[in-house]
Amino acid sequence: MQIYDRGIILDAIPAPVSRKCSVASGLLKLNDGTLLCVFNTGPTKFSPTDQIVLMSSQDVGETWAIRYDNFSTQFNQTMGAFHDAKIIELSPGHLLLSLFWVDRSDSSLPMSHPETAGILPTRYLVTESFDVGHTWSSIREVDLTPCRGHSLTDRIVRLKNRQLMMPYETWRLWDEEKFHQAAKVRLSHDEGKTWSDPIVMASDPLQEIYFWDNRVAIDPQTGRLVAMYWTYYTKQGIDQTISINWANSDATNWTKVQSSPLEGQIAAPLAMGEQLLLCVYVRRLVPASLRAVISHDFGRSWEQKQELVLFKASDKKQSGMDATRSQAEYWQDMQQWSFGLPSVVQLNCQTAMVSFYAGDENAMGIHWIKILMD
Repeated sequence: MQIYDRGIILDAIPAPVSRKCSVASGLLKLNDGTLLCVFNTGPTKFSPTDQIVLMSSQDVGETWAIRYDNFSTQFNQTMGAFHDAKIIELSPGHLLLSLFWVDRSDSSLPMSHPETAGILPTRYLVTESFDVGHTWSSIREVDLTPCRGHSLTDRIVRLKNRQLMMPYETWRLWDEEKFHQAAKVRLSHDEGKTWSDPIVMASDPLQEIYFWDNRVAIDPQTGRLVAMYWTYYTKQGIDQTISINWANSDATNWTKVQSSPLEGQIAAPLAMGEQLLLCVYVRRLVPASLRAVISHDFGRSWEQKQELVLFKASDKKQSGMDATRSQAEYWQDMQQWSFGLPSVVQLNCQTAMVSFYAGDENAMGIHWIKILMD
């Protein structure tokens, strides 16, 4: 495994002030070979005016152009911001975009409460395009009742049985007292028009462990699923190693969560066939870096001696990594972190492509790296 090439999707240095900080990206390879990358952007990290930009590449990532950047952030007559987005191609040319909308009508409030770590009111919104992303339908909401606060964690996935699976996680609202953290999915049999009741992927009944940022990969042969989680001990205020579990091909039965040996936070898995699983993950411990590692048994064990460092942070010591951290303190650390949130797609049988954000307090752009599998 080696780095094949690297480049930039959005260069934040020459960008206007309104696009100086782009963070959460989602990659997609279309049926016709076009690459799409969707991401949030604003003047600062998690700003009250964050917007979504969709960019495309016709030459496998060498050059990029804006395809659409006119999504209204007003929903139900309330001003908000889009802090994340993910995209899937339902059929050739037919796209479904998931949007993480946060109520930012009071722009003086931070995204998360400084004491409770609860977030401002959220909505899971979707919109469709039937012309490969050049125009989009009216935005509609996916009802996540009884969940009140949530976070969009991954793109919607097409299962082997043709149903759609929507991953997300529950999160405490601003000053909510009763709250139960869980990683969940919902299923749709009608191309996202309606969704099932929630299915729990991972949750600790005692709430001593939180399973954040559930990211999923699907085996192209069997349809079997694997999920990986940024895992946090609530009482000790420290991260555990990345957790992992598996599910049958219809996503209705998830195994007990296991600890992996990978010391990191957000992990993006990619199943490349024949039990080969690529994982791109964020390591914030010194030396802070973005790394890639492979498994030949679908995540049961990892080839850590062949681990590949994709990106090294210039500020090798990341905020908050030298002490225990409360959830509220982690939210403050996130404002300072200088790289992360990887997304990964398979380009062909030998190559994968990763997008992620990187930069400093003045400008954060969206970068890409191609990985050649040995």
